[in-house]
Amino acid sequence: MSCQAFSRNIGPALIAWFLLIALTSMYLFFICWEFSHQTSYSLIIAHSFLITYVVCTFGRATFMDPGYLPVGNASMVCYLRDLPTPQMLPLFYLQTLYRCKCSFLSRLILQTFDHHCPWLNNCIGKRNYRYFLAFLLSLTAHMLITFGISVTFVLMRTDRLSSYPVIIAYPLLV
Repeated sequence: MSCQAFSRNIGPALIAWFLLIALTSMYLFFICWEFSHQTSYSLIIAHSFLITYVVCTFGRATFMDPGYLPVGNASMVCYLRDLPTPQMLPLFYLQTLYRCKCSFLSRLILQTFDHHCPWLNNCIGKRNYRYFLAFLLSLTAHMLITFGISVTFVLMRTDRLSSYPVIIAYPLLV
C-alpha cells in the first residue's frame, strides 16, 4: 500500500527522478568517461556502482510501504490498549503507540511516522527509513565525487574551455 496522495503530488517526485537520471547520465557519458581515459577506468566502474546504489535506494525509499498499520483490525486495537504509552488518534478512534501517527496526506496510520517527503512522494516510516537514510548518504557521496571530478576535469582543460564536455561540466558545478 502506498500513499494515496501519490497521483496528486507527483510533480516534485518526477523532477527528482529526472534530475537524478539526466544529470548523472550527462556526467557519466561526457565527463567521467573522458576523465577516466586520462586517469583510470576503475574510476568509472566504481562510480557506476555508487550511482546504481543511489538509484536503487531512491527507488526502494519511494516505492516501499513505509509501515502502514492495518485499519479495522480489532485484535490490533486490543493489543495496542495493553501497551504502556497509548495515544488516541481522533480520526480513527483507536489507541496507538506513541510513535504511531496519522499521515493526513495518505489518511492512514503509520508505525513510527517520521515525515512525508514530497521528493519521494511517499511517507517515511519504520519500513523505508533505512533506505531513505542510505539514499541521502549515498547521494551526498555521489554529489561530492561528481563535484570533485567535474572541478578537476575543468581545471585540466583550462586551454579548451569552449569544448562541449567542459560546457556540460558547468551545470554540474552549480
